[in-house]
Amino acid sequence: MQQGGWHGEASSHLSGNTCRYRLYVFRRKLRKRNDNGPCGHVYISYDAENFDWVRTVLVERLENHHGLDTIIDQRDFIGGAALTEAIVEAVDNSRKTILVVSTAYIQNSWCELELQMSLARGYHTVIPVMLGTVPIADMSRTLRKYITVRGYIKWTEQERGQQLFWKLLIDAIMDKENNIDLHDANQEPLL
Repeated sequence: MQQGGWHGEASSHLSGNTCRYRLYVFRRKLRKRNDNGPCGHVYISYDAENFDWVRTVLVERLENHHGLDTIIDQRDFIGGAALTEAIVEAVDNSRKTILVVSTAYIQNSWCELELQMSLARGYHTVIPVMLGTVPIADMSRTLRKYITVRGYIKWTEQERGQQLFWKLLIDAIMDKENNIDLHDANQEPLL
């Protein structure tokens, strides 16, 4: 994710970003622009540190093996456009938002903003993917609460675990039993 340029830090209060999200959506509708923004099954929220994994593993598999449309900022956002509005449009035009949660992700205020905007759209639209070990105590209050209540899907390097990972992820994207409560976030992951 791009850092800097946004004046002020991402608020830790969902209500503030919920209002901001709705304001951007309202402004976009008022402009009555043609819906020429990216349309996809999945918007992927990630930190730039994880871009290689997102591009070569996640996007490659979702697009080439499962035929899904994905939206990622570094490829699909138009240069010069307001980043916050591009995020709102990507979240709004996607079926789901995948959060690639990593140590870098939880330290990035842009990622927190994307989380807040995705949750403002609806809890059922967010799919956290845990990339590595991330201490729950280090997460924002919002992310910690969401993961504790809804769970997450954990990436693994083990082939057998990856088969389960892809099944769970695709099922969550396609709303098949949209319960991604795989385990208690305070216990060892199942994968």
